[in-house]
Amino acid sequence: MEFTDDGVVLSARSHGESAAVADILTPHHGRWAGLVYGGQGRAKTPLLQPGNGVKATWKGRLDDSLGFFALELTEARAASLMQDRLSLAALTAACAVASATLPERQAHPRIYHTLRILFDHLDDIDIWP
Repeated sequence: MEFTDDGVVLSARSHGESAAVADILTPHHGRWAGLVYGGQGRAKTPLLQPGNGVKATWKGRLDDSLGFFALELTEARAASLMQDRLSLAALTAACAVASATLPERQAHPRIYHTLRILFDHLDDIDIWP
């Protein structure tokens, strides 16, 4: 099985010596976990920061397998919020709550789009402190 979709990185954890397991929220496929080869390296660590927008291609032999992601950065939200600790804390908290509460592999497009709206307005001084 294989799919390609836009997504938001919710979390990433190390796996083995150089790989990482990433949690990605997509509008059409929901929250999916997948292995990212080289995810702990210098090139891919910035890509796997919570809140970043990615174009994700997931491939797996079976639907139930962990599979692996090929990721392409589309929006570097985490980097743009590094100077504002409250906005960065809100971004991290929203990603952690979504990762902990959303069921895996069930589409929730309204939650995805609501998170995107929240993330897009975190640097707006008139809305967010």
